[in-house]
Amino acid sequence: MTTTHRSPSLMAWRIAAGGLIALFVAPAITLAASPSALARAANPKSVSLNLADVRHVLSKQLTTTSGRYEKPNAMGACTSTPPVNEYNATFSGPMSTKGVLAAISQVYTYKSSAGPACTEESAASTYKVLGASLGKMSTVHGVGERAFVVDTTGPKTKQAPVYTLGLNFTRGVYRALIIVQSNQKIKASDMVRLGKIVDGRMKKFR
Repeated sequence: MTTTHRSPSLMAWRIAAGGLIALFVAPAITLAASPSALARAANPKSVSLNLADVRHVLSKQLTTTSGRYEKPNAMGACTSTPPVNEYNATFSGPMSTKGVLAAISQVYTYKSSAGPACTEESAASTYKVLGASLGKMSTVHGVGERAFVVDTTGPKTKQAPVYTLGLNFTRGVYRALIIVQSNQKIKASDMVRLGKIVDGRMKKFR
């Protein structure tokens, strides 16, 4: 595990990404995972993005900031179908990079496919209620069983914008969230490429 220095851009990304994650995973909170809980569930780390993946698709300058398991507990509309566990991987770019600042890969596992389906529908409904104040939501095809992207890039100002895209999709007992932030425009095709890497592994391990 590598620890990287913090920059203003990275701190801003963490704030923005935190808001995007809150939108996607509003029905859940996270607590420390127990080994027994991890053993009972499919392994989310085995399908998550790794450093080689994000370097291949996004930038060779990215480094691993952290990777950890968490135990999420369902709240709200999906309490009857809670996630069993979660794996988070964070990748960061250098402070002065002209490109990708950071990326997050989150994978949740459930006892059945009803869990991801419920949470995905809840997240999409939350966005529809809150509207464009949170960003632009678009349906995506070719990855997962159901997928959408939310663009939470801030409004244009005198300062260069920080572009933020989040891809959310499901496959079987898995649900994934991939967030990328950059000081240059992010290609939607790159988000799909990252999603397909994870989706391909989900197909093998479900």
